Amino acid sequence: MDYSNKTMSYVPASKIRRFICGCIDLGTQMLLLFIFALIFEMIYFWLVGVGKEFMEVGKEEEIQFIKTNFLSLLLLSIIFLTYSIYFHAKYGKTVGKMIGGCKVKLLDGSSITLRVSIIRALFHDGGPLLIISSTYFPFMSMADNFDIIKLLYQTYTIINLSFIIIHRRNRALHDLVAGTIVVNDG
Repeated sequence: MDYSNKTMSYVPASKIRRFICGCIDLGTQMLLLFIFALIFEMIYFWLVGVGKEFMEVGKEEEIQFIKTNFLSLLLLSIIFLTYSIYFHAKYGKTVGKMIGGCKVKLLDGSSITLRVSIIRALFHDGGPLLIISSTYFPFMSMADNFDIIKLLYQTYTIINLSFIIIHRRNRALHDLVAGTIVVNDG
């Protein structure tokens, strides 16, 4: 869609404001992850028992550790997706954007829909989830596979966020794909 001829009634959020809102959101998401991880750890100890934690680490334990890290990254992605979709669809902003005074809008200035929130989240927080689900190399060891997943995740994040720096209206890759813009709220 081309909105270049329309008069916009909003001001795009600055790079610094987006960064601050993102840091607040990351902290909120990490707190959620910590709570979920604590619950899962308590369930694990209840089912398996504490004694297994003090076993000598061998190849089987190393594979289990890598699988656990893989599942942690998957859980992290699911938490990020759910958080982003829920808050953007319901309020047009996450907790970080509420505190930082920003809101996500469509380019025409209207509120975003659930569909747009899902698209935006898939290209923002879902990037890691897509990478995880599509990155299985059966000919590689699990440790090598996990290193590739981490590298792809980090590369995706850097590319996505670098769009904010280079775009004249501070739009990230996920904003460009979803047709959204983060604006000052109020």
